Amino acid sequence: MSVSAIIPAFNAGRTLRRAIESVLRQTHPIEDIIVVDDGSSDATLKIAKSFAPGVRCISQSNSGVAAARNAGAAAAAGRWLAFLDADDYWLPHKSAAQVALAAAEPEVVLLYGSFQEFDNQGPTRSMPAHHPRLLWPELRFHNPLATSTVMLRRDVFVDVGGFDESLRHCEDWDLWVRCLARGRFACTQEPVMMYENLNAGLSSDSEKNLEGLEKILDRTLLTGLSGWQRRVWRRKIRSWQMMSAGITARNADPALEFHFLRRSVLEWPFPTWEPRRFRAFATTLRNRIVR
Repeated sequence: MSVSAIIPAFNAGRTLRRAIESVLRQTHPIEDIIVVDDGSSDATLKIAKSFAPGVRCISQSNSGVAAARNAGAAAAAGRWLAFLDADDYWLPHKSAAQVALAAAEPEVVLLYGSFQEFDNQGPTRSMPAHHPRLLWPELRFHNPLATSTVMLRRDVFVDVGGFDESLRHCEDWDLWVRCLARGRFACTQEPVMMYENLNAGLSSDSEKNLEGLEKILDRTLLTGLSGWQRRVWRRKIRSWQMMSAGITARNADPALEFHFLRRSVLEWPFPTWEPRRFRAFATTLRNRIVR
């Protein structure tokens, strides 16, 4: 059960040491650790090199996280690829739990798990993993997998072509859907990763994610559908993503929250599916009237 840990890093001087140390502290040792410096202008590369020879460093011009992960995967020696964003960190039992699960279920092609969010004040909320039986068709309309929890078979990663480097957003969602067509996923319900969420509510993230959605909608998320089913799913997916964008923008920009929630309701105006869209929109509308 050889595992390669791949850490893409862009100007990650503040958090990279924490991420690397979390890999080194795994109870199931990770012998192949690769940091890909994606054209950083801070101390990222220096920090990564300070862990040599136990950590390998790859340096490239700034090309985006998809390209950085692909570069790490191309250099990886392990049968499994485990991804870790430089601002997150693994809990000590992460690799042990996933290696045990992979050994028990050899037909599995991808493993993921629960995680916990934290900010400057400490841990905030726990995010339980969706059960694998619920992933499809759920993966059609949103991405419930956190990349820093994922461990993926290297041969499957290569077979599907890795991350799409033309995407700057939703590149992980796009990959999971393609991998699911190649085999079964499995998950650990115990948290395996801590996710740093310092920018919750930034409207710019919502808009960029929606741009990424449009790029993968027809070619990936609607694969296998035609006619009226394709039209229905397209509107449902857009409606879900508009709702998610509205909730994300809630604290930063109430006007943008209203805009996205209104678009969500208009995109799929039937309350029998995801009625919380209507509740959220009604609350936002009432707040606007009161103000």
